[in-house]
Amino acid sequence: MVLKKKIKIIIFIIMISINIIPIILVFLPSGGGSWKYFLGNEDSFYIPLDISNDGKYIVVGKGDQMHLFESSSSQPIWSYRFDHDITNLAISDDGYYIITSIEIEDRVFLFHRSSSIPLWSYTIGDSIKDLDLSYNGEYIVVGSLYLYLFQRSSEVPIWNFSEISGGIWSGIDTMKISSDGNYIIAGERNDRIFYFERTSSTPLWTYTHNTYPVNLAISSNGAFCVFGGNTGIFFFNSEIEDPKTFIWEYGYTINDLAISSDANQIIAGGLSGNFYFFENKASIPTLEGDTNSRAEVAISTEGNFFLIGCYDGNFYFYNKDQSEPILTFQLNAIIEDLAISSEGRCFAATTINYLFVILKNNPVIIEGVQALTFIGYISLGVVLALDAVIGLTFLIKSRLKTVDREIELQREEKVKESSKIIDRLDKTYEEWEDEKDKKKN
Repeated sequence: MVLKKKIKIIIFIIMISINIIPIILVFLPSGGGSWKYFLGNEDSFYIPLDISNDGKYIVVGKGDQMHLFESSSSQPIWSYRFDHDITNLAISDDGYYIITSIEIEDRVFLFHRSSSIPLWSYTIGDSIKDLDLSYNGEYIVVGSLYLYLFQRSSEVPIWNFSEISGGIWSGIDTMKISSDGNYIIAGERNDRIFYFERTSSTPLWTYTHNTYPVNLAISSNGAFCVFGGNTGIFFFNSEIEDPKTFIWEYGYTINDLAISSDANQIIAGGLSGNFYFFENKASIPTLEGDTNSRAEVAISTEGNFFLIGCYDGNFYFYNKDQSEPILTFQLNAIIEDLAISSEGRCFAATTINYLFVILKNNPVIIEGVQALTFIGYISLGVVLALDAVIGLTFLIKSRLKTVDREIELQREEKVKESSKIIDRLDKTYEEWEDEKDKKKN
């Protein structure tokens, strides 16, 4: 009897497990946890966005408000309202420090992610065009009329570079600092590129060109840098004897570009929608295409994945080894900015009204989750069918037991009735015998 109870308990546990597993598979997040956040309806010229290297932290600005998110939640960790609209922002690759600039006052603010209270601020005094941080936020560069270098421990610049060409369009328009914080590349609006070592405001070299530098990028150790403009893409090796001579150029108009940490992969987006992907520092694209709309780009630190966001609202996610996008989205508005984590597992985009965040975007994970979900639905269907068969079997067996019990009860009742009849006959026979004995006497 005890053994039968144990067997029943084991069967019950197995049945519960069989039913729960497919339900878990069905309800796995097949979309990888994507979400969006409403930034407001007001118009804004700048809607900058950045993401930490591990994809855990995302910072976005629109109008006079900045929001810090964990990528796993659509609710901000904190928000901060400035006195004027935000023009630029960036988060350190390790996710601890955020640098932001605002217009009118032309000030920069440094934050630690743990608090919405700025660590410090500094008034530049001229329109701020670009800013960047080293990997851990130890060093900060700001591009304005001059180039400024800060250390995060102080709002007083370490140095500034002011040898800028004169004229109404003079100034530093774009610049980047290497992840290790040792090298800086900056583009002047009047056709010059400057390359600095952090320890000096005197450039190691200067390159004069005939293109307007739309964007610059530098490898994590500063050894390689690339810039793109209205006459093409130019790739430099700063370690060679004469780095002022570019290694190669590619002659197409560029709107945006991005580089992997080791400079082995470069993605460039054109004004007319063309994009070009270069690999292994070669001058010929291994992949190119046409989105038919002005393209913004971003690339993962490792260079395996890249994004293309277009003015027509189309948003493409590529694996460098595939000629077609893994994922395509239509965001129904001009894509203002893009960002992607180091391994491509999280990426984000801003439009005029929304921040969009997609988690676990590695295609292997997505396909795996979808496959698990599909298997879950099939197994759930099989289990439900099995449950129905088992349930019907139990119902039939239960009914048969009931019928058997009813028959048994009827038989017992008949036996009892027969016993009563026999008892009455026995009693009658005894009475008859007694009566017979009396007559004899």
